[in-house]
Amino acid sequence: MQNMKSVKQRLVLITVALGAMACSSSTIVNGSNATDGGPSQRMAGTYEGTANGFSIQVVDGMARSKVIADVRPKSPEAAFFNLFRIRLSDQAGVCADRAAEVARKNERAVQIELTKYGSTAETAALVPGSYELSPERSENQVLLYTMDEACSTVVSPLVDMAGTSTRRVIITSVTATNVKGSFEIRKGDASLLSGTFDVDVCDAPSPQNETCQ
Repeated sequence: MQNMKSVKQRLVLITVALGAMACSSSTIVNGSNATDGGPSQRMAGTYEGTANGFSIQVVDGMARSKVIADVRPKSPEAAFFNLFRIRLSDQAGVCADRAAEVARKNERAVQIELTKYGSTAETAALVPGSYELSPERSENQVLLYTMDEACSTVVSPLVDMAGTSTRRVIITSVTATNVKGSFEIRKGDASLLSGTFDVDVCDAPSPQNETCQ
């Protein structure tokens, strides 16, 4: 009887220990350490494609938006323009790093750059819809960012879009804190690259003196 009681006690202790482990497990989500079952359980994004031999496992991401008044607009309809950036990185904590002015060695990232014009700041704001990536418009593109051991950055077009049949970014949801959508570039029936994003808006200012870590 004493042995049976001891076995039961050990089983109870093992069960409690396993339960504690399950409650304390965590997942990196958009650069934050969110416990399982938390409110922000989601992937920052995905990337598929072999354009230029590039591949990336997306770990974190962020979105940034800056509306600027053009002092010499091309037309009244373009008095304001919105510089919108979506960054998908293989590093965690990209917004926190930006706020702390930290650059990560050997980071690889895909950055979607969109520019939207409007007669007012409100009409220049990004809204859900389909945005074309055009070879003739340098402000709408998908770029590859790579850093070396010294945090020197190389920026290059991810793919030559000449001759592509589909080149678009689809924004499905925009709020003050989050942006969701997808992107795709195709040449005929072949997909050159595609992906999705579900990223938080990062309000951290542009770094002035980054530290390489």
